[in-house]
Amino acid sequence: MNQHIEHASVQKEACRALNRLTYHNNENRIKIPREGGIQAIIDTMKQNISHADVQEQAYQALYNLACNDENKITIASAGGIHVIIRTMKKHISHAGIQKYACKTLRNLSYNNDENRITISDEGGIQAIIDTMKKHMSHID
Repeated sequence: MNQHIEHASVQKEACRALNRLTYHNNENRIKIPREGGIQAIIDTMKQNISHADVQEQAYQALYNLACNDENKITIASAGGIHVIIRTMKKHISHAGIQKYACKTLRNLSYNNDENRITISDEGGIQAIIDTMKKHMSHID
């Protein structure tokens, strides 16, 4: 991922692969962060902020990784909460991004008071409310 950070299509597929590898797989949720996977995902999100398809795949991977308590801390320490909220604002009309952003924030805040405070301080509550207002008609 780090070698092709400027190639959105490569980043999208890399995030998709990490998403699949972490889906209901606790072992990979531990291995991937050790290899720098969380930082790579966050760097990808920063570099490709305008690419909705990259963002959606990155969110899905972070959502799975945030099921692990240690990963919640790693994601927050790497600036992940700030990036999540920033991309939520950038892609307010994209239902898929908003869905996984909210799910990721939910996982990051579960049993983690520090992340709850950071989410609030970074404007996450307002971003979630804005999402609710914008996507009132979406059932999913």
